[in-house]
Amino acid sequence: MEETNGNKQDNPEIKILSDIQGDLKYLKDLFARRLFDDKQKTQLIQELSAAARYSVIEPFLKDLFLLMDRMEKTDDETAESVIEELEEILYRRNVTKIPVGKDFNPSIHKAIRVTVNNNIDHMQIVGVCRNGYEMAGKVIRPAEVYLEKPESNQTVVNNNH
Repeated sequence: MEETNGNKQDNPEIKILSDIQGDLKYLKDLFARRLFDDKQKTQLIQELSAAARYSVIEPFLKDLFLLMDRMEKTDDETAESVIEELEEILYRRNVTKIPVGKDFNPSIHKAIRVTVNNNIDHMQIVGVCRNGYEMAGKVIRPAEVYLEKPESNQTVVNNNH
């Protein structure tokens, strides 16, 4: 005996299965949304926690850097030893000195003085006034540097006649 479409819908077991399938689909979708929301909340909590830690520690570190600057200006061996120890402690807490080479990078360096030098062809760092530091890739204090640049009104020769 064949069942017609009307009989399938009238069958209570099929109706119950259909309802369960609908509920299961709804619950699966709800679970996926809640899981996604939980991941977003966890990421937001981590970002806010990092920002809070940084905002608390940054003023302390800036004061510590000023103290280290003063100690670096002395010829005292004890002061040099203390500076080395402080730098090691900072390093263990992911605070590192910003490297200073010849090339100026305004995102990590701050120009304190710029002088003209006709014997160079591009701007370059010639000295460091104060060391710069970063924590976990974020600049806390840029390195304060002395720059030399070529004379700006040099004539440019065009060989493309």
